Amino acid sequence: FWFVLFVFKLLSLFFFLFCLFCSSIFLGDRGVVFFSLFLSGCSTGSNLVLVPSENKDRTILFGVGGRPAFSVLADRALERFSSTLREARVSYITGWVSTALGPHTTLELCRVVAESGNILAWNLSAEFLCRGRAFTEAAEPALTQYVSVVIGNERECAALSRSLGCTSAHPQEQAAWILSKLGGSSRFGTVAITHGSHPTVVATADGVSEHAVTEVDPSDIVDTVGAGDSFAGGFLGSLAAQLCDGEALESVQVDLCVQTGAAAAHYMIQQQGFTLGELEMTI
Repeated sequence: FWFVLFVFKLLSLFFFLFCLFCSSIFLGDRGVVFFSLFLSGCSTGSNLVLVPSENKDRTILFGVGGRPAFSVLADRALERFSSTLREARVSYITGWVSTALGPHTTLELCRVVAESGNILAWNLSAEFLCRGRAFTEAAEPALTQYVSVVIGNERECAALSRSLGCTSAHPQEQAAWILSKLGGSSRFGTVAITHGSHPTVVATADGVSEHAVTEVDPSDIVDTVGAGDSFAGGFLGSLAAQLCDGEALESVQVDLCVQTGAAAAHYMIQQQGFTLGELEMTI
């Protein structure tokens, strides 16, 4: 039995490494620099997502696994790809990732990006990461010193604005308040607050605006897990594409970024899990 188990684990490892190798080649051909960090002697993290059929509200349970050990090696990883961070026009980090990196490495990563004069975007990830110890140790100093773009939903941004001293309950005022606290606001300072089918609130140096969202029939909503990540990906993808097309930072169309993010989220909530399928979006 133990021999069979050993062989199975060994084959699984080889299969994983093979997939990793193929992925790095595939991504490399498309201009993506691929880095990986391996840990031994600890288990991986695990997640369980419950999506009730009656209301689609999700519950996420997770086990940290080897995440505490990862923070010990995070400095080594940062040294490995810091040169790539300095060259990137847009960098992206989530609240979840910051908890894995630990406060020191998170702030060092943010500093490297900001001192290169590039855009650093932060996805708030979860409401509880916007208050208490999880907020004060890493998120608060990162946001107030280095971050240029903040993306989150209405609950996350409400919690964040309160943690930053805002007493207003209005999303428009919360967005403006958060923007005023961003340390990197001179580099495309933007706060985007999503709220399901309600308009997305966006604060920039030009003021606060609302952007209508194409509503999805409730019967077509399959899984809302990842909707915020999809919005962030579409938003930042549009931003990066415009910069790569030669647009000056001050000429970037924020409306297009919001529309692309909304279109990505609109598509993904109608899919089971992560799948692109025959994705066709007209912006």
